[in-house]
Amino acid sequence: MNQPIDIFFMSEEVVQKSIENPPSPKRNQYEELTIITGGSPRFNLDFKPLAFTVPAMIYTSFGRIHELIPDLATRGWRIRFKNEFLPPTNFHFYDNYSNINYYDLGADNCLQNIESLCTMISAILKQAPPDLNLVKRLLKALLSTAQYARNIKAPSNGKLKNPDLVILKFFLHLLEDNYKQMESVQFYADKMFMSIQNLNRLSQLFFKQSISVIIENRKLVEARKLLGNSNMTIAEIGYSLGYKEKSYFTRVFHKKTGYTPSAYRIAMQSVLP
Repeated sequence: MNQPIDIFFMSEEVVQKSIENPPSPKRNQYEELTIITGGSPRFNLDFKPLAFTVPAMIYTSFGRIHELIPDLATRGWRIRFKNEFLPPTNFHFYDNYSNINYYDLGADNCLQNIESLCTMISAILKQAPPDLNLVKRLLKALLSTAQYARNIKAPSNGKLKNPDLVILKFFLHLLEDNYKQMESVQFYADKMFMSIQNLNRLSQLFFKQSISVIIENRKLVEARKLLGNSNMTIAEIGYSLGYKEKSYFTRVFHKKTGYTPSAYRIAMQSVLP
């Protein structure tokens, strides 16, 4: 990309070309939003099919491998932006901790609003020179709209009160500081002066997952990055994330991804950036 952000519409012509000459899976060198407004496409993320319903927005973060396989009716938008263009958002938040990578856009007028924002972003980027500050504001509005759609579709999140969100945010800060250590759920509960049961209750309300799963997800996100973007050995990667034995790290990674770390690294190396 010559600019920090670009956008293109998945028109009938674009989709037809993609079907006739299917692109290979690619490893992201940027952040990407795939907004699917019609059709029944398939989407693979890190070599695994992603289950979602149309309309949807799929977030693919830097370094992850993705593949969109459209059908003739597929329509939508794809937005790519460099991570320095926009500070970390809730999309990074979900990607790091819960592996929730898509946003259901079927609520209220969310889809129409997002399509309007995409049209405006596209028009501004065609100007010479484009107003990138305005584009950034529109992109933030687009992300907020998708988050609003998710909150409507997941009403249990509404049971969280502001103090609960503060507690969760504090937990995530603690996790960022400690996830490379093999710390137990009890460690985090003690640091936060609360019971494991209450901490798990908040996690289930917000993430639909237990605290132990969130901790493991964070480790595996980092493991994927290191396998694809470093020369560290498998044992070194596992050790850096608190796994004292290579065999245990391999078992955990395989259980979550379906790949051994070495097989995942080979697959990553075979994919174009």
